[in-house]
Amino acid sequence: MSGLFELRADLAVGDAVDADEELGAVFDPSSFERLETVTASGAGILYSVSRGGVVVTGERVASIAADS
Repeated sequence: MSGLFELRADLAVGDAVDADEELGAVFDPSSFERLETVTASGAGILYSVSRGGVVVTGERVASIAADS
């Protein structure tokens, strides 16, 4: 969904995440209603994350290096 992305407050680059773990959410910019929950596609280490702001459908908001 398009809207405002907000990363979970306790996550940062370098943190380990599990597959399907909640990373943050996309909100409607006019009502702040949660439109979509963003989850990790796989387990690994966050190496790039969006720090909030406007995102569009299909945009990458986090990158995860596979944990070996």
